[in-house]
Amino acid sequence: MTSTMKRRALLQWLGTGCPLFLAGCIGAPDGPSAPTNDGDRSTTPDSEGSPTADHEPSATGEETPSPALPTVTDATVQTVGSGCRSDESPTASVTFPDEETVDFSGRLTAPTPCHRVTIEAVTYDEQPRQVAVALGTQSGSGACAQCQGTLRFEGTVTVTGGPPSRARIVHEGQVLAAVEGSD
Repeated sequence: MTSTMKRRALLQWLGTGCPLFLAGCIGAPDGPSAPTNDGDRSTTPDSEGSPTADHEPSATGEETPSPALPTVTDATVQTVGSGCRSDESPTASVTFPDEETVDFSGRLTAPTPCHRVTIEAVTYDEQPRQVAVALGTQSGSGACAQCQGTLRFEGTVTVTGGPPSRARIVHEGQVLAAVEGSD
């Protein structure tokens, strides 16, 4: 299944099952929230195609920039460990180290331990200032143990123009974390 087909399937699921998660995610398939993969890291491109500030005339007739809309400028996830699945449930934790950053980590299940964690979509909803990250998995190459895998991951999302106060981490429709930060 191609990346575009996966994104369309995710968007279709989100449109029927999670309208809040969908906010801000609709756009061209290769827009700012379309992930790219580079080795064991999955990232979104830096603000390509992101909204920019408009210029409005001031009372003196001069143009003044209006504030830019909040935008996800970077999102990365890295697989930091894997093994055969144990009794541990998929989970994630989220921290807000500064006004523009959301860090997350956790574990999820995969068909085999040779998969890696990827970012399928990242959205930022200005109201309620929520970052939503949809994680996926991608198979690795080579021989692999034939067991259901557990993958440990770490990631970061950077938002400019409006600090996030909430975050949701989702994998295959399962919410791994829904966290409210401090305002």
